[in-house]
Amino acid sequence: MRIVKIEADVCPQCRALDFILMATPEVNAVIEKVNIDRDENKDWIEKYTIMGTPTLLFLDGERELTRLVGAKGTTPEIIREKVKEAEEKL
Repeated sequence: MRIVKIEADVCPQCRALDFILMATPEVNAVIEKVNIDRDENKDWIEKYTIMGTPTLLFLDGERELTRLVGAKGTTPEIIREKVKEAEEKL
């Protein structure tokens, strides 16, 4: 499984989400994170119907397991719950 983070250069919530991800070291240790800039990767935006940034896609290959949109209200616990939800779908 991997997490793909869709972000934008002018996105304060994207930077906030970086700090939240850093606060989940057990997630960072086992999951590959790929940062995708929405302006440079339109194919990702269309393929996964990305409506806003930041968006975390939890993928198995190219198959979406779950997603998290936005950083407001997001905590390390929510990230862990999303990982667990995604793992249950593997």
